Amino acid sequence: MIEKYSILKATQNGLNVFKHYIPFEFRLGKNFKNPFYDDKNASCNIYYDRHNQCFKIKDFGNEEYSGDCFSFVARLNNLDVKQDFNQVLHLINCDLGLHLEEKKSLIKQNNSHIIKNAPQKHNGSEQNGLSSTSKANKEYKYTEKAFSHEELKFWQKSGITERILLYYGVKSLSLFQSINSDNKPYELRSTVDEPLFGYTGDEFIKLYRPKSKLRFLYGGQIPENYCFGLKQLPNRGDILFITGGEKDVMSLYARGVHAICFNSETSHIPSESIEMLTHRFKHILTSL
Repeated sequence: MIEKYSILKATQNGLNVFKHYIPFEFRLGKNFKNPFYDDKNASCNIYYDRHNQCFKIKDFGNEEYSGDCFSFVARLNNLDVKQDFNQVLHLINCDLGLHLEEKKSLIKQNNSHIIKNAPQKHNGSEQNGLSSTSKANKEYKYTEKAFSHEELKFWQKSGITERILLYYGVKSLSLFQSINSDNKPYELRSTVDEPLFGYTGDEFIKLYRPKSKLRFLYGGQIPENYCFGLKQLPNRGDILFITGGEKDVMSLYARGVHAICFNSETSHIPSESIEMLTHRFKHILTSL
């Protein structure tokens, strides 16, 4: 796991983070216009906070941008710096090419077992490569690993980088274990020919096996209002696409387009979700 102080140590106490994201050279303590909104006055500067021993940004025009490098990156990516702090760390690590996680993963790559106990639904039916399930309390377990070069090449064909995968909480798995509809244990292992990825939630995981006959499986109970990409949306926007799958959402994001998807192309979209989205976006388009 990447730590806050590892990031600060690798970035001159956060200074290099500001240098990476601010698209022009700035001088410490000298005011400039914030490039991330229509700033009328040069009332923004980078300074060193001696008490906290890190560089910070102060924006008198918009206090939401003021703070350390972590709150700044969270603001740029519409994240909550407290709730999504680990995601912020991953973004900085990937965007700046710090490779902090890679150093740890070489040591602990096969020891990151994550166990969840959650209600899981299973009726054993399979349609369009999708396994659906009935409610039962079943344990599932998965082991996360670093994305391999071949796996990243697969995603990059759709314009999806490792930074985007981390941003959307997509994991590369080496092992998944659970119980089938007959209450018999089973396991899936990732191979070069059949990689294994996970779209993770608080109480569930949706497995994606792009090169397997059965492409989707579930661990835990996927919520009825499952909506991939909702957390990554801005508060307000012009156009929103409702598309058919998680990979499409990330591919559109890579091209600067806001998008979400529900659990499958045949999912009924809740009316309350549409109502909420219409208050946030001027135009909602669907590619289903």
